[in-house]
Amino acid sequence: MDRKPGIGKRGNIDRNVKVFHVVQRTTMKLPLFESDKVFNYWQAHLKALALEHNVVLLCYVLMSNHYHVLLYSEDIGNVQLLFRKLNTGFCQFIWTNVIKGTETERLFSEEFPYRLFSSSARLFPVEGTVPLFIDTKYLFENPKHHNSKNQGLYYPHSNFMTLYKGGFSKKDLQLFFNLYGMYPGPAMKLVMKPATEFREVLKGTARMLDPVKENLVFFHDPDKGVAETPERIRENYMKFDIN
Repeated sequence: MDRKPGIGKRGNIDRNVKVFHVVQRTTMKLPLFESDKVFNYWQAHLKALALEHNVVLLCYVLMSNHYHVLLYSEDIGNVQLLFRKLNTGFCQFIWTNVIKGTETERLFSEEFPYRLFSSSARLFPVEGTVPLFIDTKYLFENPKHHNSKNQGLYYPHSNFMTLYKGGFSKKDLQLFFNLYGMYPGPAMKLVMKPATEFREVLKGTARMLDPVKENLVFFHDPDKGVAETPERIRENYMKFDIN
């Protein structure tokens, strides 16, 4: 999937943004995250830290050498703290249970000490309902792009099946509805559609969106105002492409 300018904007983080697409990759793209044991550890600690820091997890997928998380938080500092804590424990877990005593251990030395990730977690702001759907579709299709035998809804190292079944608390379910404009089950049915049909549905969705209402949901400050006119925003929303 290619992203056009103005869709899920990349660059400096606006501290008023509430929804983020978080990405992190392993050092040298080593395939260290392939087992259920690793996923269960990562998922359990991700969920626990999300509760601790008042972060709502929308959807996530753990691939063999990277992960993607879509989340909501009123405070970007909580998001950054969550991933620092998550990665501290996760690095030790991977070293002990996956790397130590294997051929992979030879890749690390005193000159090149062990670091699980090539960089800190990257936070990309998601600034509207259509960009949020596009990023969700990206996560949903990620296993297919990496030649996984299990794809989309049936990829086990994700929460897509949980979303499809509506596995949210009442509070988080309402937030999900406010962000996506629909509940998790119907949202998953939409992202499961072929790219052409998905694109056509989003075009119709974009025409019906209220940018002012979106601004209240996706940003901190209700008085911040809409950065562009409704017509310009809708025009930008149409500039996406999914291959």
